[in-house]
Order: sequence, then C-alpha cells, then structure tokens
Amino acid sequence: MPQIAYCPASKRQGGTIVLFAVLMVVIVGMAAFAVDIGRMQLVRSQLQSAVDAGAIAGGLHLKNNPDDIQGAKAVAESFIAKNKVGFVANVPPETIALETGNWDPNTETFTASNTRASAIHVHAVQNNEPFFFAGIFGQSSFSIPRQAIASAPGIPLDIVMVLDLSSSMGSDGRIEALQQASPEFVTNIELSLKEDRIGVMGYGARKGR
Repeated sequence: MPQIAYCPASKRQGGTIVLFAVLMVVIVGMAAFAVDIGRMQLVRSQLQSAVDAGAIAGGLHLKNNPDDIQGAKAVAESFIAKNKVGFVANVPPETIALETGNWDPNTETFTASNTRASAIHVHAVQNNEPFFFAGIFGQSSFSIPRQAIASAPGIPLDIVMVLDLSSSMGSDGRIEALQQASPEFVTNIELSLKEDRIGVMGYGARKGR
C-alpha cells in the first residue's frame, strides 16, 4: 500500500514566504524601472518643447532679418532659457548648438549658411538628470538630446498659441513663467511681417484665471 508523505503546515508557510520575497523584489524592480522610464520621457518632452520654442523664435527673427545671424541665435537661446527642463531647471548654454541656413521643403534637407538665412537648426542636450531608482544598479543620471529646425517662409503665417492652464501648472512657478514668456512670444510675432496673425487659447482653465 503506497504511503502518503505529510508536510507540516509550518514548512509550507516557510516556502510561501520565500516565494513572496522573491516576487516582491521583481515587482519593486519593475515599478522602479517604470518610474525612471516615465521620468526620461518627461524630460524628453520638456526639452523638445524648449528647442521647438527656440527654433520658432529664431526662425521668425530671420524672416525680417535674414542676415542677422547672431540676433537670431540670441533670440533662440533666450527662448530656450525660458523653458524649465527636468530637475536641472534650465538647459545649460554650453550644451546648445545653433546653426542658421535654409530649409528645402521638397527634399526636406537643411543647408547651413551664414548669409540670407531663412531657417535655424537648434540642438540641445540636458545632462546629469538624476534617476530615482536606477542608482541601485550603478546608473545615477541620464542625458537627453533633442533638436528642431524651423523656417519662416515669405508667406503670411497663421499661428495659434495654446496655453496650458490646468492644475498641473500650479507648482514650481510654471504659471508665472508662462505669464512672462507668452507676451514676449507675441511681441516677437508682432515684430515679424505685419501680415502674420496670431491667436491665443487656453485649455484646462479655471474660473478666475
């Protein structure tokens, strides 16, 4: 007659605890990975917005002043500096590379030029952004590069500026920064050809704003 082995309840409970501990390590590791990946995507989006703003501002400056290369670069840098990116807060000037030239919409190519330029290429890198959890694995920070090209064609432009007025903008001085940057952007548009038109709208607005 076959014998049935008996396993005490205490031993079964001990095995469950070991399995639970192993699974907790895996779950915590996956959560930490997701948090750091999300942070990288946030910094990437913020930096892209910064270089987009700089490129658009520089391109609009070249629309009226195609030979004012230094002026276009200065305008582009100033608009990049107005954007907060990650924990470092601003894009370091030494990581910003600016190049003027001309954009061919047919071949979608940018050709560098320091005379009669109609477009600007902006490249920036945000360095030393800290990870939340990756330091456990020896990686304490990361770098994100982004670039943008903007040109100002001779035809009149219709521009719509969309302002984020949601509750997420209520911290870290974001609304104040928006209030400062928006009039400057509108002024820059007004200094371009008079035929250009700009509209302003907000989303997530609350009563009183």
